[in-house]
Amino acid sequence: MNRMFWLCAVWACGSSPKREVVPDMTEPAWADEYAKRAEAGCGCADATCLEAAHTELAAIMTKHGGFDDAPQGVHVAHGKFDTCWRDGTRDIGRDFERLAQTICSCTKSECLRLAQIEQASLVNGKYRDNLDAELAASPVATAAVVRANACLAKVMMPAALAVEVFTTSTHAMCACKDMACAASVMKQREAALSKWIDMDPSVDRTSIANLASRWCDCMERVAVAEIKGMSPVPTFTSVSVDLNCR
Repeated sequence: MNRMFWLCAVWACGSSPKREVVPDMTEPAWADEYAKRAEAGCGCADATCLEAAHTELAAIMTKHGGFDDAPQGVHVAHGKFDTCWRDGTRDIGRDFERLAQTICSCTKSECLRLAQIEQASLVNGKYRDNLDAELAASPVATAAVVRANACLAKVMMPAALAVEVFTTSTHAMCACKDMACAASVMKQREAALSKWIDMDPSVDRTSIANLASRWCDCMERVAVAEIKGMSPVPTFTSVSVDLNCR
């Protein structure tokens, strides 16, 4: 398996298109705060200081809406600090080992989402200029990628299996005539899905969403039929059921 498989297959890699910055003569106060903190960060004498500044600047950026909506001064300050941070904290073996450790400790999808953010900061940030060559030159980083791959394989539901489970369970639900049947199908699907934290990103999410929508329609139909069957005057009974399924 190519050492970069998990990086590209799990979360699309590659730098985002550069954003054209339109000058703004009236920048908000936080832009000045950001620029001063970035300048101070570039004065750091060690990696620990740089990492702390990087975390603090990211928090400021997030608080004010993120990078895309940031004013020109923030973009300039970010670019300067990004160079300082990447040059002053480079240790690809350490960084990818830490990422692998994060992935291998995940037991919930939120953990994997945070690992995605960490991965993006390495692939699209610190090591974006020469990633393949630096990975190839680092046995520690290469081993970390292999370990992360193995951990992901244990928690990410294969795309083909996900489609099979959703297709089979949806057909079964739509064949149900009563809630006892529906409850049994729900239990079986939950058992199949509970073995995994998330689905492989290569899965066709649109198809899964369509199957899930049909599943809900069929479950609601069964519930409505069951409730109407309990009515003493079913002919005159109108029932609307919202199962919060979607």
